[in-house]
Amino acid sequence: MKAGIDCYMTKGTAEALGVSGHRLNTFYKSPDRRWQYNYKLLRDLLILPFEAVHDVAEPVSYFIKTKDEKESLVFVTDTAYMKYKIPACDVLMIECNYVKSVLDEKDKQGEINVSLRNRIVKNHMSLETLVEALKAADLSRTKKIYVMHLSDLNSDEEVIKRQIQEVTGIEVVIC
Repeated sequence: MKAGIDCYMTKGTAEALGVSGHRLNTFYKSPDRRWQYNYKLLRDLLILPFEAVHDVAEPVSYFIKTKDEKESLVFVTDTAYMKYKIPACDVLMIECNYVKSVLDEKDKQGEINVSLRNRIVKNHMSLETLVEALKAADLSRTKKIYVMHLSDLNSDEEVIKRQIQEVTGIEVVIC
């Protein structure tokens, strides 16, 4: 914001960060607990935040589409699981932080702190959880899946890419 860039975040995130100003644009929960968004602030894009599962103030992921609804993107990171079914979209960018067997082996060998392991499991998506979410998703329009936020120590890039491509039949790019 100090560099003159408009920033979009939830009201809870802004409060937790202690930020304010004319460059700040916040999403907020209405009394019925649904996320609200302001079309005029988002120019040619419609952005629908939806709840994520993470240990921060009001974590969200985003469903973004053009106003003419010709193109869409679902962006999901920093969440332990999907609270909602992944909607039909052209591009999916989604977290796959760890592979359960890799994390379990590190735990068995005493190579990971128990509190760190618990935080990872409670806040980040495993390959196994992602595969289940993809099986339930409407991928009929999806052209490409970008997998991001892989743990350097607790994931296996080749296994992740192979399993997601096998389940979906869609090109997978590891970021």
